[in-house]
Amino acid sequence: MQPHDKNILMVLQADYPPDIRLTKEIGALVQAGYAVFLLCHNKAGRPRVERVDGATVLRLRHFGARWTALINTPLFFNPVWLSGIRRAIVQYRITSLHVHDLPLAMACIWMGRWFKIPVVFDVHENYPEAMRLWGHKGLFWFIFRNPWLAEKLERRCLQKAQAVVTVSEEHRDFIIGRGLAPGKIHFVGNTVDYESYLQMPIDAAIVESYKKYFVLEYLGKFGPERDLETAIRGVRLLLSHIPHIRLLLVGDGPNVDELRRCAREEGVEDRIEITGWVPFDQTASYISACHICIVPQPSNPFIDNTIPHKIFQYMALEKPVVCSDAKALVRIVQESQCGEVFQSSSAEGFAKAVLQIYQSEFPYGVNGRRAVEQKYNWKTSSQALLSLYETIYANLSDKD
Repeated sequence: MQPHDKNILMVLQADYPPDIRLTKEIGALVQAGYAVFLLCHNKAGRPRVERVDGATVLRLRHFGARWTALINTPLFFNPVWLSGIRRAIVQYRITSLHVHDLPLAMACIWMGRWFKIPVVFDVHENYPEAMRLWGHKGLFWFIFRNPWLAEKLERRCLQKAQAVVTVSEEHRDFIIGRGLAPGKIHFVGNTVDYESYLQMPIDAAIVESYKKYFVLEYLGKFGPERDLETAIRGVRLLLSHIPHIRLLLVGDGPNVDELRRCAREEGVEDRIEITGWVPFDQTASYISACHICIVPQPSNPFIDNTIPHKIFQYMALEKPVVCSDAKALVRIVQESQCGEVFQSSSAEGFAKAVLQIYQSEFPYGVNGRRAVEQKYNWKTSSQALLSLYETIYANLSDKD
């Protein structure tokens, strides 16, 4: 097989950009000589075909704000997605498929079988458990976000895909425990592109604006499953020990009003700041402005099997980390000695962990950065992805 035949079609249920993990995967594959195409949603009404981050992005048709979400609902049997995948395979001479997460996995498996091309199932998270946390809202979502049905579908997809990618060792082990052959699973860590991230410019004005505070920071998407309320309650307990404390929540999400209400009820409304969503190129500035970074999302079957990218951003910039006792988080923080762990949903435990770091001379931040330099970086993690595709295309060449 010739190099120009190494055409990978990635399939993503959401809009692109942004997606940090996809950007890293695309960059690694393109740099290694693969041609990457990405079929994705188009809620924002962007151009149907566009070059982004080295990939050719193919977007579904936009039907206007009212109808696009419904017509293009990412379900594996949706003819819009099936037609889009088939058309991309034919038009761009696709030789392998790479589907991100469960909703469209079976659609890609069907198309892979039809065109006799391999399918990589990239499992970003424990999707059935995520559905249990999201709950059901109405009959439609009771059917299409049903955890029991999702488990059945996921088992089938894991069996039928030629290869499976996980973002954490815990999720890899979980899937193996369900009977999947270990050799079929490839662990590609959700680590930071360390060298690029350190090159990100720091906005001195952002850093300066927080200098008079002792800043705890959370970066990313908000949601009930993130349990930011525990951090807010913890701030109230810390006021007598750290009078100049401030909790900086950098991001946005569906439960912002609930977070503001919690802050009012706890009497710390003036100590909590919610910035709203910020561009990715500003994240390093906000992290640089803080003293301790937090990941409070509690231990459960969903969180235990995933690793948020943010923890490696924190570590790369030498910030101590306070995290819950979710399995993957505990492993990283304790192995690296880069922070302190608290019992999930315990405001008292959160406050104690923060105070431990505040009163300590221990080099949490230095340890975290060293761990990223030596292990938890995308340059290292991407080798597993490249090795997987080397094997896939070596096998295809043998069949020619």
